[in-house]
Amino acid sequence: MNRLIIVMVVALLAAGCSQAIKENPVAKIKRDGGKVWIEDVPELRWGADRECTYAGALAAALSVTAHPVSYDDIMGLSGLAFRVRWWICATEPGKRQWCPSTPVGEFPEEVVATQARTGWHLFTVGRMDREKNPHMEDLAPDIRVAIDAGWPAAAYPTPANLNVGVIYGYQDGGKTWLVRDYFAQDGTTLVPIEKLGPMVLVPREFKPTLPRRQALIECLKMAAAHGSRGKGPGEKGPYFYGKAALEQWSRDIGLADDPAAGLTPKEREGLFFLGWWNFSQWADARAAAVRFLARAGEELGGDARAALKRAADQYRQEAELLASCIGRQDAFFGPWTGKKIEDWTPEVRKREREILAQAVRFETAAVAEIQKALQELGTQSR
Repeated sequence: MNRLIIVMVVALLAAGCSQAIKENPVAKIKRDGGKVWIEDVPELRWGADRECTYAGALAAALSVTAHPVSYDDIMGLSGLAFRVRWWICATEPGKRQWCPSTPVGEFPEEVVATQARTGWHLFTVGRMDREKNPHMEDLAPDIRVAIDAGWPAAAYPTPANLNVGVIYGYQDGGKTWLVRDYFAQDGTTLVPIEKLGPMVLVPREFKPTLPRRQALIECLKMAAAHGSRGKGPGEKGPYFYGKAALEQWSRDIGLADDPAAGLTPKEREGLFFLGWWNFSQWADARAAAVRFLARAGEELGGDARAALKRAADQYRQEAELLASCIGRQDAFFGPWTGKKIEDWTPEVRKREREILAQAVRFETAAVAEIQKALQELGTQSR
C-alpha cells in the first residue's frame, strides 16, 4: 500500500488499551477449555447490502453492545454513504497504477467522524508501514482482555486480507483468533495470533460528544463537501472526490480505447479491477444514503425534511442506475458476473462512461438539495 496511506493510518495511533476495561454488560461470553468467544456476533459476507467492510465489521462488533450502531448509520454519519473517489497513484506510461484503497472506509477522516458522531471511542492501532509483517503480537494481551470483557474488535484478518473483519474470540488459550471474515466459508476464519493484519479497532468507551441533531448536521456538511472538494484529503491530497472523481474515472476508462495511451496488459488489468471494485462499493454506498436520508429527514423535520427527501430521490435514481448494471451484468464486471477482462470490450467501456456521466447529474442534484437542507437548518457546508 502507498506511503500516504501508511502515514494516514499510523496517524490513528491511540493511547494504550491496557488500562482497566469495563465489562460489556450485555455480551454473552462463552468458555470451553482454552476457547473463549462472544456469542451472537453476526457473520459477514459479500452481497448482503453491506459491502463496505469497515462499516460492516464495526456494525457487527457494536451489535452485541448496549449501544449498537446500524450499518446505515455508520455509513451516513461517517460520510461514506455520500462519498465516491478515485485515484490513479502512478501515471507514468507503462507503470500506471490505480490504488485499491480508493473505496475503503477505514481512513482517519471517516474513523474520526464515526467516533465523534456515534459516541463510540475506539482504541485504534494501524501499522501499515509494516504491512507485510506487522507483528501485532504485542497487542494480543489487550485484545484478549477485550474479548474476556465482551468487546469484539474490528481488524484486518491477515496482512494478505485487508478487508475489515471482527475478532470475536480466541482458542488454544489465546494462540488463535476467531474472526468473522467476509471470505469465511463457514462464518469464521482461524487466524494464528502472529498472523493478524496491520489494523485493529477495539470499542473502548461509549460517550456521546454531540447531540444527535448536531451529528446529523455535521454529516450533511461532510456530504456536501464530498461533492465539491475536488481533491483531498487535505489541500493537496491525491484522491479525486465527487464529480471530479467520476470525471477522472471516465477519462481513465478512455485510456483503454486510446492507442496512443499504450496501456500494458498489467495496467489494463489494474484499471479493470479498480473499476468493478470501486463500483460495487459506490453502489452500496448510494443505497445506504437513500435509507439514511429518509430517517435523517424525519429526525430533523421542518423544511429541511423536504430538501432531504429530494436529495434521497436523486440518490435513489442513482442507486437504481447502478443496481441495473449489477442486474443486467452489462458494465463494471465484478466476480459476481463470471466475466473476465476479455469481456471488457469497447462497447462495455462506452456503457460505463455513459453511466458515470449520468451519475454526475444525480450527484450534482443531490448535493444541491443537501445544501438547501443545510440552509434551512441555519448552517452552511464547509
